[in-house]
Amino acid sequence: LLMFARPDLGIAIPHIAATSDFARIPFISWLILRLHAFYIERGLGREDTKLTEQVYSLIKSGRVLEFFIEGRRSRTRQFLAPHRGLLRALQGTGETCTVLPIAFSYDHVPEEADLMVELRGNPRPPMTLRGLMRWNRRVKRGEVDLGRTHISCGQPVNLAPESDVYRVSHEIMARLQSSTVSTKHHLRTFMRAAGGKLQDVDLRWLVEAIGLRGGLVLETKMDDENVPLLIARCMNYQFEHVFYSEAAIAFKGHPAVESHIRQNRYANVGPPSPELELDDPRVIKVLVALFGPVVRGYRSTAAALGDPNVPLELTTPAAVLRSVGDDNLHLGDVQGAFTDMLERNILAYDKDAKTYSWGPEADKFEAYRECLARSL
Repeated sequence: LLMFARPDLGIAIPHIAATSDFARIPFISWLILRLHAFYIERGLGREDTKLTEQVYSLIKSGRVLEFFIEGRRSRTRQFLAPHRGLLRALQGTGETCTVLPIAFSYDHVPEEADLMVELRGNPRPPMTLRGLMRWNRRVKRGEVDLGRTHISCGQPVNLAPESDVYRVSHEIMARLQSSTVSTKHHLRTFMRAAGGKLQDVDLRWLVEAIGLRGGLVLETKMDDENVPLLIARCMNYQFEHVFYSEAAIAFKGHPAVESHIRQNRYANVGPPSPELELDDPRVIKVLVALFGPVVRGYRSTAAALGDPNVPLELTTPAAVLRSVGDDNLHLGDVQGAFTDMLERNILAYDKDAKTYSWGPEADKFEAYRECLARSL
């Protein structure tokens, strides 16, 4: 769409790196290949020589490429760790390439019903032609309203043969995060979900507070009052990153908040003087409303894992979600807790089985759980 809406940019229609999942869908697989796409295998953990050859051929012939650096965009709106396979393939061409980060922001993401299934610990439904046709029929009947969709471009990032690919990948993510915007629908939903925790915080003040911290809030016609709490929790990722610098100060030493920020922060945004902003009680209330649910998710996860002297029974985040039975427990928080405990060696991960077990520092689990019990 960008190529047609802004022809003055001079960007040619790109060749799109599409997941091989599409190759298994009848007709769609044929259509995608004829729309300038090529298939890639995700998660190989090694160089894909076929991909390297394809990228080399396209770059040497002066083509433009489009790819999703997170592998596939999380419908939870969370910023995922970047994948570097395609960046390495680009670097392998010996050319200096310019990467233009493009951020998509939605009032609502397509097919939130399937997202709710994922958020409750169930596998992501496979992509099918029937599912796509069913969704298109709902759109035609006016049953799908995504509200406002916004596209914005971050500052370009250069990738040279001598570049540090790890640093480049994180710079791209930072520019995507800083280009992501929220809408007043997201903020109204956040305030409703917080209940009485945001007394004295009104929409106008919150819009101005986000703007002060480098964010942007757009007007929108949408004002759905019946957004499920799990979906509302996902919407926080549209703007919570502008409050990370203050949360890091206000909740210093809290393992859940520090872990959440470490795993999700890419852009260096925030107010000029975060310490001074904490003097405003409204800021503290917003921070508690944003990060209180994160803490609750970490606590619930730690409680569900039980005794470290007994072999771990709940060996995946999804298993924890299903066992707890809390419909408002957010999958991202459970995954974040597992990642944090893995980094602390409280848990260990089996890459082949894709399951967790107690790690070499499991004896520190009780102390970790006590730290999580601290209130914000």
